[in-house]
Amino acid sequence: MEERQELPSQAIVQADSAVAPEGTLWAQFLGELGKYGMYRAAVGGLQFQQRGESGSRLFVISPTRLRDAFVRDIAYHRLRGDHVDPVERLPQWFLDGLFEFIGAIEEPYDHRFVVLVGLQFQPADEEQYALRDQGTGT
Repeated sequence: MEERQELPSQAIVQADSAVAPEGTLWAQFLGELGKYGMYRAAVGGLQFQQRGESGSRLFVISPTRLRDAFVRDIAYHRLRGDHVDPVERLPQWFLDGLFEFIGAIEEPYDHRFVVLVGLQFQPADEEQYALRDQGTGT
């Protein structure tokens, strides 16, 4: 994954109008996550337990973080001169990535946390989670 530069605020403002409201994206995300197991609100995100598994993971995500990831992605691609379609719903490729990530989870878990890096889910350990929560992680 390539390193992304700091985005100008004007690019963020322009990209913001191309992304659906938080509630729309969040409802779709929760609906998709519910297909694979049970989740509940927890400090820092969503505690998720896959069907048939005894352990769980914390998805470090919120409606704002989810939407902001799409806004930043659109801003980044527009600055590069790429054509980017508005995000009215979670794109199928994003949902496919969630499915593939969950399908790759096996017990015992090496990592207790799942973070959204760019628009990809990645496992994280407690140290990475703490750094990300402080805004200093990747």
